Amino acid sequence: MTGGITGAAITRLGLALADRYRIARELGQGGMATVYLAHDLRHDRDVAIKVLHEDLGATLGPERFLAEIKTTAKLQHPHILPLLDSGEANGLLFYAMPFVAGETLRERLTRDTQLSIDETLRIAREVADALGAAHALGIIHRDIKPENILLQGGHALVADFGIALAVQQAGGARMTQTGLSLGTPQYMSPEQAMGEKTIDSRADIYALGAVVYEMLTGQPPFSGPTVQAIVARILTERPASIRNVRDTVPENVEDAVMSALAKLPADRPASAEEFSRAISARAAGGRAPARGVAAAPARRRWPRLSVAAAIGALVGIAATTLLRRGADPANESARAPATFVVASLGVQSVNLAISVNRIAVTPDGKWIAYVASGPSGSSRVYLRSINDLSAREIGEGYSPAFSPDGKTLVFAGDDGLSIMTVPVSGGAPSRLVRRSMISPSWGVDGRIRFVSVGADEALGSNDYLRSVLVADGSSDSLAFGRDTSVMRGELLPANRLLLSLIIGGVPRIVVRDADGRMRFLLDGEAAHYAPPGHLVLTRRDGEQAAIFGVHFDASTATISGNAEPLARGVSPTSFAAVTNNGDLVYLSGTTTTDRQIVAVDRGGNERPVTRGTHTFAYLKLGADGFSLVTNIWDGAGRSLWLVDGSTGMMLRLTRNIEAFGGVMSPDARTVYFTSPGAHWTWKVSATGGSPVRLETPPDAYLTNVSRDGSSLFLEVDSAATSNIWRVPLGGAVEKAVRFLDTPAMEEEADPSPDGRWLAYRTDASGRGEAVLAPIATPASAVQISTEGGTPLGWSRNGDRLFFRQRDEIWEIQVGPGGALRSSARRIFTVPPWLSNLQIAPDGEHMFAIRGGLMYTDLIVKQGTLK
Repeated sequence: MTGGITGAAITRLGLALADRYRIARELGQGGMATVYLAHDLRHDRDVAIKVLHEDLGATLGPERFLAEIKTTAKLQHPHILPLLDSGEANGLLFYAMPFVAGETLRERLTRDTQLSIDETLRIAREVADALGAAHALGIIHRDIKPENILLQGGHALVADFGIALAVQQAGGARMTQTGLSLGTPQYMSPEQAMGEKTIDSRADIYALGAVVYEMLTGQPPFSGPTVQAIVARILTERPASIRNVRDTVPENVEDAVMSALAKLPADRPASAEEFSRAISARAAGGRAPARGVAAAPARRRWPRLSVAAAIGALVGIAATTLLRRGADPANESARAPATFVVASLGVQSVNLAISVNRIAVTPDGKWIAYVASGPSGSSRVYLRSINDLSAREIGEGYSPAFSPDGKTLVFAGDDGLSIMTVPVSGGAPSRLVRRSMISPSWGVDGRIRFVSVGADEALGSNDYLRSVLVADGSSDSLAFGRDTSVMRGELLPANRLLLSLIIGGVPRIVVRDADGRMRFLLDGEAAHYAPPGHLVLTRRDGEQAAIFGVHFDASTATISGNAEPLARGVSPTSFAAVTNNGDLVYLSGTTTTDRQIVAVDRGGNERPVTRGTHTFAYLKLGADGFSLVTNIWDGAGRSLWLVDGSTGMMLRLTRNIEAFGGVMSPDARTVYFTSPGAHWTWKVSATGGSPVRLETPPDAYLTNVSRDGSSLFLEVDSAATSNIWRVPLGGAVEKAVRFLDTPAMEEEADPSPDGRWLAYRTDASGRGEAVLAPIATPASAVQISTEGGTPLGWSRNGDRLFFRQRDEIWEIQVGPGGALRSSARRIFTVPPWLSNLQIAPDGEHMFAIRGGLMYTDLIVKQGTLK
């Protein structure tokens, strides 16, 4: 076949893909395609793009080729390099795969000629395992060769899986007109060499046998000066004995390879698994058995999750077995757990001040739920089947957990103001109960337990644990002391509770026995019981954390031995999940430390406001347009600060009272804020001093102050919903007005400068949207956003309202009568590294927190807990 990719063609390709990929350089050429190194702009990662030669692409046509290549996306296996993307660009057909920074088996053989027997057998077993998984789906590779076997960390990845099938199926009879042979001559089975139309899995077994032959002897079983000479030898000759070249090769290995290279498919091993068993006999017995003696099977079977969950880019193979008792060092390499990426989630915003669950997996490993930043920057729950390459967005929320039977997902929804459930099989989420809460768990007793973060004066506790019976929605509560914060509660056998608490500022894991006694287990947070005998927990190390495991006897609720690290470089706000197979599922991530407040203009130009870095966790712009109220997280709590947006000067306002949020009065003299736990409202002078507690309703969160400074707007939680209240300053709490009291949830109240209009967020439509309403008749609201939105502020004279939807900031003109005078228009695009956006009254710039990000992958670590 003639052709390749010309310089003009690659220029066309680069221009067509400029918004998605930046092509760096050519990596190599093959019989069907040219390979380029490119950078995936959307996901900030390197990929390998293969572009079919122009004449081949023209012969095939894009529609049929792209339809057939979709079959490769079904392959999910830790030893198969997945398909990331495919398409047609300016007449060129391409497909993208992860870029593996290792070498091909061809490069290794060119350098070393022959491999050790142990390494050869390991690579052969891994390739056979990949082939077996594909063959089970009816997919044949058709082009197994050293060039298509990548080595990373000493382990094998099979590339180009199914591409030859796609070419054959797309081209049909036309392929013979191009002169293209599907397969590489040295590794082509006799039936392929003869051009037979029906090719089954035994053609791949032949090719694998040829590759193993070359790894052991240093040359393929047949070679020659031309393709015709090679094909003639394949059809007529028998390969030379392996042991004549290398007498250290066990007899059973030679027998297995020679059987795979049989002329007739019926004489070859019936499956890749059978071939793997045949060559593995030496590993099982420790030496080569005599010829004709049946070999004991020693092939390692991958746990269900680990086979099927390798949906995204495979990034590495771990060589460490953790928390295994009585491990046999001689066989450790055969049982070492694999670590691989299920999905790359990109840049995610992280709130280090809140410890919530971000990951869950069903006991059988068939479904994974995780939390990631949605298009608007909010936390969203995603559900992913191991059989799919994409995830299903469930809705806004966090802290997912599965029912014991794996059929239902529960999560904290609507910004933590409700418990939501959704069937795993499909359907819309439904609200089980409304309550300010975090971190639900579904016990084997059928109860959903969750932590309420509101006060309960009758219980005498700031935080407490609630339990909801799913059948009828009834609930009970368990109180904790005022110096204790609850992060999670999980039911153990014998009606014990595993609790993650903050006691005196220190995160600790305790057990509460059925008689009410609490016993300390160890320091750490986000603890999870992994039956039958482990606890998994997170421990912080500054802005990073590690996942630890420790042996745990559930019958006595006692630990033994030391906690051992299972995974490092994880989010401090991330739990780990474990399947029944002992597979560890978690979110990796490296959090940036350059967290500072910046000013950003419409052109996207950033100006640092603060000097140095701090763990900013909140931002609110005052009516003067430059005073910024913020919270700084120091590991033990959040303090209230005031920042001058012009000079960057910072003033600390609280020390002994933890602050949650904060709003400045219109005259810039006072700052109001909420304390967590009891949700009391306080005021403090903008120049510093002692905070003063105000009389406000319980379970209330301060959101804003009226523009005349006479009243506060609060979100007040109840068991049924969350509504906006208006509380007059200086008066009794009884004068508080239920400003909005509907079955829907209302929040983020933002009054206009003239005091006549109120922008707020409501889920009355079934999704959180920004709306505008007259303060006199707040229920008569007009929806402003269309794709989920949140109000962000007003212009100085109130003629424009700013709001956010997805990753964009919009403005809409508002007339004197509240009528919307024009359609909304986009004024800012928000990059993922900016959060807590505050629009200045001029609408020409905004303040934001830069940083607080995590570059996240969804990771599976196979067989970690055994």
